[in-house]
Amino acid sequence: MIPHETAKRIERALCGRYGVLLTHKTGALWAAVSAIFDVAKAFGAGVPSGSSFVHDFATTLGVVVCLPDAQLSDDQMTALLVHECTHASQFVREPGKMAVQYLQHRERRAVLEAEAYAQGAAILWLLEGRLPARVEDMASALQWGYALTAEDCALAWGLLEQYATSIAAGVLPEGPCRVAASIMARECPEVLNADALALVRLNCPEALEAA
Repeated sequence: MIPHETAKRIERALCGRYGVLLTHKTGALWAAVSAIFDVAKAFGAGVPSGSSFVHDFATTLGVVVCLPDAQLSDDQMTALLVHECTHASQFVREPGKMAVQYLQHRERRAVLEAEAYAQGAAILWLLEGRLPARVEDMASALQWGYALTAEDCALAWGLLEQYATSIAAGVLPEGPCRVAASIMARECPEVLNADALALVRLNCPEALEAA
């Protein structure tokens, strides 16, 4: 397990690198959003329930990351922050275009989510030395949490399969996961899977110099 101080250091590094502001899904505003999701779900939209949206899902709006109110371990929080900071970096790359495309085009949303899920999966692979047995399990929420069609999910899973092949060979995708990986390799290499770390050092040593 990632030491708490290292997890907080990763958090500060990610927020600083990507200009991210953290907040939590609490208060009247998020209660209202929760109610909207319940109505949408009742009418058949492919979205989570209001309680699940607030409790289980983080949401990134531009560079503001709204964290769920669930209690997460430092490992889980680190993987989540890496995922959400990927969305922040996507927004910074194309500040107006990304937000519009994410909301209006399901196919584009699938592609952006595949990139973010791959980043989080890379962190868990470093810690555990394995990826989920099925690529669908790298992002199972795609089927019910993002209003995507079966074709959109298939597109995302195809991209995730490519990411998974690279990750399993020790080649981490560029972005937030490399920032987190470099800090962990420097401060607490003992919590990382030895075989995974050796593969990164062999095949992608630059990933451990990102922070």
